Amino acid sequence: MQLRKMANHPLLHGQHYTTTKLAAMSRLMLKIKEDMEVMTDFELHRLCLQYPSVQDYQLNTDMFLDSGKLSLLTQLLTSLKKQGDRVVLFSQFTMMLDILEVFLKHVKHRYIRLDGSMPMFDRIMLIDQCNTELDIFVFLMSTKAGCLDINLTSANVVILHDIDCNPYNDRQAEDRCHCVGQIRSI
Repeated sequence: MQLRKMANHPLLHGQHYTTTKLAAMSRLMLKIKEDMEVMTDFELHRLCLQYPSVQDYQLNTDMFLDSGKLSLLTQLLTSLKKQGDRVVLFSQFTMMLDILEVFLKHVKHRYIRLDGSMPMFDRIMLIDQCNTELDIFVFLMSTKAGCLDINLTSANVVILHDIDCNPYNDRQAEDRCHCVGQIRSI
């Protein structure tokens, strides 16, 4: 069988990875374990989603809901939706936005997300979409992703999931709903 493999292609035989290279690779693989030990549960969960060999270790959805803030947010969003309000939900951390996305999908609230990784043109399109599509209940946004062009006139409730150490940043985020054209009280 080995001869047949070599006849097909030389890389189907083991000759390039010497014992020295294999020893170096195994040391690096042990380092991967060290890197994983300092990762958050959510980062490890994302690794599990990315690699089929470890998908059995991914977290179940209930673990995403195991948070006092999300329990309160569930109640708050339910109440706000019944009243016909629309929400801008801010977080400073994109990883928290990722968790909030899992949460919003689970509680079946339609949302869109804007963070600093998006090009300006895409941001403007998302803002227009949020302002025109009334079934979008939550606009999920990174606190510092904003710019002068953000004008969310369709949302009337601002929720800061995590508070910035500089209150000016939170105030600036909140002011994105206090814009020209706003017809609802905030």
